[in-house]
Amino acid sequence: MRNRIVSLVALFCCAALLVFSDACLDAARSALAIWWNSVLPALLPFSVFLSLAESAGLPSVLRRLLPVSGSRWAALANALTSFLFGAISGFPNGARIAASAECSPLAAYCNLCSPIFLHSVICCGLLKSPNMFAPLYISHCLSALVLLLASTLTRQVRQAPADTADILRRDGIDLIGGIRDSIGVLGAVGGCMVVFSVLLTILCEANVFRFTAVLFSGIGIEEDVLRAAAHGLLEFSGGCAAIASLSLPLRIKAVLISLTISFGGFCVLLQSRIFLPASAMRVYLLRKALHALLSGLLCYTLFPAFLKTDMPALNIPNGARYIDNSLTGLGLLFASAIPLAAVYLAGLCLKKRLAAHM
Repeated sequence: MRNRIVSLVALFCCAALLVFSDACLDAARSALAIWWNSVLPALLPFSVFLSLAESAGLPSVLRRLLPVSGSRWAALANALTSFLFGAISGFPNGARIAASAECSPLAAYCNLCSPIFLHSVICCGLLKSPNMFAPLYISHCLSALVLLLASTLTRQVRQAPADTADILRRDGIDLIGGIRDSIGVLGAVGGCMVVFSVLLTILCEANVFRFTAVLFSGIGIEEDVLRAAAHGLLEFSGGCAAIASLSLPLRIKAVLISLTISFGGFCVLLQSRIFLPASAMRVYLLRKALHALLSGLLCYTLFPAFLKTDMPALNIPNGARYIDNSLTGLGLLFASAIPLAAVYLAGLCLKKRLAAHM
């Protein structure tokens, strides 16, 4: 049944490519231009040097520096090392490092957005506000770190069986191999961006969002908002560009962009599938959704500490006011829960440490 549905969807897309050929061609060119001008320059150097550091054994050195003993603490050391590299290098290198460090179930919290891409492309290029980098990146990484620690310390993490064809492991230092693998991975990234951009264009040309907007018109959600949300679910960089063009307060834009980059979209999901086994993808998707929710809530809480002005470009629709009030209450609840969570994690770590020495 599933194969039949996929076949019908594929045939529909092929027919739509013929009917909306001009619009789809423009969308493919636009996505390819974003990949060539922004994504490739931002991610390729990091990816190459990360591959070089990995082949030189730096992750193993970092894991040995952590004073841990026991299988659970060894898993924590692997996860923290993968998190560190993922927070620096960006999608989908975090998934690659997590797979090579044998902590695939935690790849959702290690596969993070590159700080260079977030600052130069999203904050400076799209939002025209470099000051937004701090709340976005802190909420993005801190929420992933909290969930990673909670997942590692509260339950046993088992490595999923690897059925992927190539984890891109190499023996010895190999700069040429790192460049070749990085270009291959980023080529897959560009291909995913083009495919999902064309898919979104097909939905727009077929007036799917126009008909859907009628269902949400009662709560003030317009067609542009639905289009931006769909773009973010499919491909996060284009989704961030669509969110940046909305007439919403800067704080709401920051929350929506935080949700988008933390979830990553199905484009990043397919990129991560290059390194992760199929059995781990359902858990990856659920944990990415949890990461997005926590990141958005944390971004809303931290936003006033970094940006004092929050003036809307146009009048705020009723839907935006409802969202703003709801996020305010959730932000206060989250802020009050942070000390309790910190005390709980500290007590759990102390308990595990004492049990290991007894």
